[in-house]
Amino acid sequence: MQTLAAPGAILFVEGFRGEQVKSLQSYFPQALSVETISAFKNPAGGPFPTDKWAGGGRIIFTQPTAAQRRQYRAEKLTTSLRYRLWRRLKG
Repeated sequence: MQTLAAPGAILFVEGFRGEQVKSLQSYFPQALSVETISAFKNPAGGPFPTDKWAGGGRIIFTQPTAAQRRQYRAEKLTTSLRYRLWRRLKG
């Protein structure tokens, strides 16, 4: 895996697949990993219930640069606000 990923690569694991994230983190021990969630619910007419939140996953910065560290902190803050405020307001 390390030979396939370019320096500073960003990986995205869709959904909340803990085992996949652990595996990737074992390949990239210096990686930063942050959860991200959507701010909207599933659309009507789709295969998933409309009362459930859509999307989410984990962003993995394999060899984080200074800019990626800033993005990591921003995403961590955004996700926290979505959990604490946005989803409560949206119901």
